[in-house]
Amino acid sequence: MSVSSMKTVVAFTGNKVSVLCGDARGGKIRVEKLIRVSFPIGCVMNGVVTDTEAFCEGIRAAWKENRLPKSGVILSVDGNHVTVKKTQLPRANRKRTGEMLAYDFQDTNAGGPDWVYGSMDLGPAAPQGTALPSAAGEKDKAPGEERELLAATAEKAYVTELAEAFAQAGVKLGSVVASRFSMIRLLPYLEEIKSGSCILESLDGEVLSTVLVENGKYLNFTSSRVFSDHGTPSFGGEVARTVSQLLQFQSMLKSENRATDVYCLGFSKEDFDVSAEQIGLLGLNTSVLGESPSVVIHGGSIRECFDHVGALALGKDEGNLYREIASSDERNKKRDAFLLKLLPLLLLVAVFTVITSSMIAGNTAKERKVEELNAYLTNADNVAKEQAYNDYLAGSAKFNAMLAAATQMKEAIDSYPRAVSALDSIIINAGVGIVDVSIQSFDAASGQLSFTATGQGAERLNEFVEALQNTGIFLNVTYSGYNLIESTGIYNVNVSCVLSAAAGR
Repeated sequence: MSVSSMKTVVAFTGNKVSVLCGDARGGKIRVEKLIRVSFPIGCVMNGVVTDTEAFCEGIRAAWKENRLPKSGVILSVDGNHVTVKKTQLPRANRKRTGEMLAYDFQDTNAGGPDWVYGSMDLGPAAPQGTALPSAAGEKDKAPGEERELLAATAEKAYVTELAEAFAQAGVKLGSVVASRFSMIRLLPYLEEIKSGSCILESLDGEVLSTVLVENGKYLNFTSSRVFSDHGTPSFGGEVARTVSQLLQFQSMLKSENRATDVYCLGFSKEDFDVSAEQIGLLGLNTSVLGESPSVVIHGGSIRECFDHVGALALGKDEGNLYREIASSDERNKKRDAFLLKLLPLLLLVAVFTVITSSMIAGNTAKERKVEELNAYLTNADNVAKEQAYNDYLAGSAKFNAMLAAATQMKEAIDSYPRAVSALDSIIINAGVGIVDVSIQSFDAASGQLSFTATGQGAERLNEFVEALQNTGIFLNVTYSGYNLIESTGIYNVNVSCVLSAAAGR
């Protein structure tokens, strides 16, 4: 199969860029060519092109050397510029679905004409308290049917900048998708995953991605950075903690198909050993995710492509954040082409109009009009007014530049939360009657607030965590589990929260 007849996926992972050429047919994903694109350090960071010139140079070199297609390219990107969530919406057409997603994402401050949306159908929504069926093979697509969607949103400016960076390199994007969509589309092709209830741990450097699968269907996802040293018991404890959190989530759903196995991908032997030991304390089996016969990657392994290879199996426009922008550009091009065809006729009409007007108007009237206009233009009062107006415009431009700079600085300051004493009161009040709270630290750069809660009954600590989530000042709330201090009979829990941008204001 030639490269030109295959799909081309560009994968952004951290500060690495790779290109996957392949397709998904006959129940298999095949990557015929895996290209690792070389860039200067820091050229791409967390889904953002930071050095457009160097980026274009690297893309042009890769495309020329490998003779890759220059249109219809899929970009699979991660990073915090794209927000992804699982939601439930009635089945509707594309336009109506976009309107509902705009409303659904209001809690993330996304919405309006400056944002774009993409979604992927996960299948009919299951009744509360029951296991979620696989979306594969679903036939019922009646309008209005409640369904589960994986939805994503991003600022239109961000997606447009990515497309323009590729365009400068001579490559036209056809789709921009969040890597989460690609990863979920991969799951049915993995032998250990496609029909079981399990947890998948994927480690890329210090970033740990954890996926909860129930009956072969995606249920939940977390991503976190591991701070402990590799191969140490504390490293294994952090990995086991992510497993424990997803088990608690599954328990909250009252699922009858609890995860029984954990599969690890990208772990060294030392990291796997310490993690398996800690996960074993939770009553789960741990093993290394093997190569699947349904995923064939020439020149690489699934470990390198896990987050992005599933993009080859995405349907047309599934999760595509660029579709609306591309459609608008295409409409503008058709309009411009129509105007270009119409322009000669308009010019001809204008010429005849001028000729006709010249024949009707007398030379004497024209001369009189010209004299009146010249007198007006050379009038001293009018000249002075024009100069005053030009001076005003120059002063206004300077003021507007100063105002724009001040506004930009204010917006930058307002993008950070404030850990004021009022927030301490909110946190402490959330634990009244349940726990005693001790604030430990606050990181202004990340908005992360850490504190310790102690209480008599472990069964009530969940009430405190839920109360924190309901305060509305946090983007997320994570905790380490319960520890009993035997000398006092008191339980404690370490809580780590990320404040929302509006917190403390």
